[in-house]
Amino acid sequence: QWSSAIEIISNNPFGGGSTNKKIEFTYWFHNLWLDIGRTSGVIPLFLMLLFQIRILLALKDILFIKHSLETHFLLIFYISLLIGLFVEIALEGNIVMFVFYIFFSSLILRYLQLEINKTKCQILVKNLITTK
Repeated sequence: QWSSAIEIISNNPFGGGSTNKKIEFTYWFHNLWLDIGRTSGVIPLFLMLLFQIRILLALKDILFIKHSLETHFLLIFYISLLIGLFVEIALEGNIVMFVFYIFFSSLILRYLQLEINKTKCQILVKNLITTK
C-alpha cells in the first residue's frame, strides 16, 4: 500500500490524490505522512516532516537537559503516539488522534522552553553567587 501511496503522491504533487472507493478494494495508507502527501501535496508533507524533526530534536534536548521520570514518560508517550500515527487513519478517520498529536507536540516544545529558561536562571544565580 505504501508503494501505491508514493505513486499517487508523485502523480498528484499538489494534493488531491484519491484511493479506490469501491467497497471490495477500499484501502487507506494507515500512515499520517502519506495521507498528508496524498490529500494536501508535497509542500504540506515537507512542512509536516520539518515539524516532526523539530519535535524529535526538542525531545533529544529535553533528555539531555533533564533526566527524570517525567522526561522519560514524555519520550515513551510520544514514541507510542508516533507508532499509532503510522498505523491509524488519522486525517480521514480518527481526527482526534491527529489533534492530540499536534497538542502534545506543542506541549513538548513549551516544556523544552521552560527547561531551558530554568537552566539559564540556575546558571545566572550560580554566576551571581560566585562573583560575590
